[in-house]
Amino acid sequence: MASSRKDEIRKLKEKSNYEFEMKDLVVTKRKLGMDVLRNKDKGELFLYQYDYLKNMVEQFRMSDAKTVDIPLVYDTKLSIVQYPKFWDENKL
Repeated sequence: MASSRKDEIRKLKEKSNYEFEMKDLVVTKRKLGMDVLRNKDKGELFLYQYDYLKNMVEQFRMSDAKTVDIPLVYDTKLSIVQYPKFWDENKL
């Protein structure tokens, strides 16, 4: 649960605890395979999937592949139009 309003979090926890057996872990650093980084002062929350990506690279035997930096503009928006419509387009 994440919110800037502590009273809303408290209410949701109470309702959820009535329906489910729960533990309040307060601050988490890792959940569902994602690392969680929180900066309360700036009001920022970041989720990282480093281990997942590392496992994918190893699974597809690309650990020794040459890396290339390809910068992506910060506010770049990707859309479904950019995704290949047919399987053959993936081979390009």
